[in-house]
Amino acid sequence: MTRSTPTGPSLTIRKKVEPGSVAPVYQADFGRLGMAICFDANFPEVWKNLAAQGAKLVVWPSAYSAGTTLQAHALIHHFYIVTSTWTRDCIVYDITGEEMLYQKSRDINVTHVTLDLDRGIYHQNFNLPSGTSCSKNIPKTSTRNAGSIASSGLSSGPTAPE
Repeated sequence: MTRSTPTGPSLTIRKKVEPGSVAPVYQADFGRLGMAICFDANFPEVWKNLAAQGAKLVVWPSAYSAGTTLQAHALIHHFYIVTSTWTRDCIVYDITGEEMLYQKSRDINVTHVTLDLDRGIYHQNFNLPSGTSCSKNIPKTSTRNAGSIASSGLSSGPTAPE
């Protein structure tokens, strides 16, 4: 992974900031939690590394909101991103890059949002010849919760076998 160089105010503080060499991912009781900070938004390798470590949720404290950069990372790597910024806005992106929550206030924000860390994005290959199946070794699962969401290529996640 590429080491990033500290920038801006980090260079003027008394105790110097040292660049890291890894974006950590921790196993929490609810799933795999990744951490990235501020200017990490501009380094695609950081986000690729978080995904390779199995992050399902990335927490991103920062001095700025990063524009649409975080949306792209959420969409490309299919994890949720929760922000906390000095600009007192809070944004939560889902695994499709869509904003689940945007809240901006002059006061400190406290909010609550429920994330489905079992949710996934699945793709059906329509380029295969008719009658060809890619699912020979995939166990059968219930389609109880598939509904119209599954027809758009999105699923609420794996379901329990019947």
